[in-house]
Amino acid sequence: MDDHKLTCGCVALVMLTLLVLFITNYDASSIFLIFVFLFCLLLSIAAIKRMTDIEVEKETPMHESATEKNGPVANEQKQDSPSEAGVSGNQPAANAPKDEPIVVKLSLLQYQGIQQSVKSGLDFCKKLAENDGLRETFFRQAVNSSSYQSYSPNDFFTTLRFFFGNDLFDCFGHLGQSIHSVGNAGKEAMINYRKPEGQALYATLSTLMETPNDFKSFREEILSINQTTDNPLNSNIRKTTEATLQVYLNSGASITADGVDDFNLVLLLRSFDREEMIPEIRQVYLDFANAVALSDNEISDDERAWLENLKEKIVSKEIPQQPKEEEKDSERNAVSEHEPVFEEQQKSPMRQLNELIGLRQVKSELQSLTRFIEVNQKRKEAGLRVAAISYHCVFAGNPGTGKTTVARILAGIYRQLGILKKGQLIETDRSGLVAEYVGQTAVKTNKMIDRAIGGVLFIDEAYTLAQGGENDYGREAIATLLKRMEDERDRLVVILAGYTNEIEQFINSNPGLRSRFNRYVHFDDYTEEELFQIFILQAQKYDYHLDDEAKDALRSLLRDKVENRQKDFGNARYVRNLFESVIENQAVRLSANKETDKESLAIITKADIHE
Repeated sequence: MDDHKLTCGCVALVMLTLLVLFITNYDASSIFLIFVFLFCLLLSIAAIKRMTDIEVEKETPMHESATEKNGPVANEQKQDSPSEAGVSGNQPAANAPKDEPIVVKLSLLQYQGIQQSVKSGLDFCKKLAENDGLRETFFRQAVNSSSYQSYSPNDFFTTLRFFFGNDLFDCFGHLGQSIHSVGNAGKEAMINYRKPEGQALYATLSTLMETPNDFKSFREEILSINQTTDNPLNSNIRKTTEATLQVYLNSGASITADGVDDFNLVLLLRSFDREEMIPEIRQVYLDFANAVALSDNEISDDERAWLENLKEKIVSKEIPQQPKEEEKDSERNAVSEHEPVFEEQQKSPMRQLNELIGLRQVKSELQSLTRFIEVNQKRKEAGLRVAAISYHCVFAGNPGTGKTTVARILAGIYRQLGILKKGQLIETDRSGLVAEYVGQTAVKTNKMIDRAIGGVLFIDEAYTLAQGGENDYGREAIATLLKRMEDERDRLVVILAGYTNEIEQFINSNPGLRSRFNRYVHFDDYTEEELFQIFILQAQKYDYHLDDEAKDALRSLLRDKVENRQKDFGNARYVRNLFESVIENQAVRLSANKETDKESLAIITKADIHE
């Protein structure tokens, strides 16, 4: 009961007493004594009530008192959602249940780690914003306008900061803390300060705003949740910072590229042809993610795997790749996440194989394999039992004998027959599978395999995986590969390639490899005539032709190379290099002539045929 209510009660009681006495005809002196007695009694009751209230106030926490004053609505507390550890929707998570005041859970070092990484990212954005060329390119592409002069460096920095901020929120997502889901669901995003991740999110927002702040200020702003009106400045700062979260979530600031999943700023640098700057910003994301992951003083296995993957991208200086049409027919690094597009849609993979020069034995073996698969499929359609087939292959032969080209065609054959869904070829070697540090090789190998799912993984010089000794990480790559081959046996085909003797010894040295790779395709060296045909075909492709003396000189040169063939002789690769030298020689010869016609520009003479 409040004090003013008690007073009213006392007055009412006195008036009632006087009325009773008047009615009962008591004398005035008796009435006076009774009145004094009642007045003292009521004062004693009021004093006791006041002392009791003071004792209760001493025992009641500050945030409980504030809760009672705010009414019953403020008592409602939304429970933390496990998928939204950093934020919550609708009711603010800052409203604390009774007897559980908010405490600061980030240490000084954890706060400084987050703050420093965010500041480094902002400095990086400012550096980009000051580049006139990048600013103009971005403005014309994104805004599609010529009024570039009105787009200042500060405007560009503001845009970049939104990209960067959403990248940081993606880091929270990769670490298991959903942020974008709340904003996208149309809820009012409120930071959950009870969790260290929520406080890490607040530290991130505060630094993104570039407000002068230190750990002491950070503590006071967090603890202002427990206060009512003692320090309104800290509470106002905190609420202003919280409001920026919804701004970022609703901004829609993102950059996308078909077939590429990466950070906004990484994709932006890639589109600007500034790949050399990508490792720098990736390091910022790694430092930030490490600081956030440690905010709860432990790193889970999933968090560690993602952090290792990000670190590997920095070490390898990986550039996000988007397939281009002109790269589809590339001999090396043929990577595509989509269905393969052949040079001529009318040509089947088998026709492409038959049009290759030489490779008689290879063509015969692949034709037999194709017919075997087709017959097995017909038996299966007829309801007959079929024997299990291993589609994995070993391509054995010297360099330049067409192994990569045939692997790409075989991937197309498998796709055409329904063995593989996409039929892309992912080419790699030891450097693409083995990492430099403990625990990273499995991550690196799995990443390469993931790119090949639905197609063919082609590992050149595969035997180098086992040539590093007992403590070499290549063995970890082999173990990872074998496990994934078993797990993805219906979605992945692996082709191992290399020198004949070395690759056979490699396969036979490991029972797991030997049981999975029992189909060998041998690639013979090209003959003199086949090398000559490859050169002529290359020349015709670029509108060159050889006169008779040049053809004789070419045959003589190739004959000498074949007769004195070394182990590392490049076969078709040597011919391609020779062709480049010959056309350069022709260009030097023609440069001495002031007048040249179309015929002279196309003809290759004997004088041009030398390395």
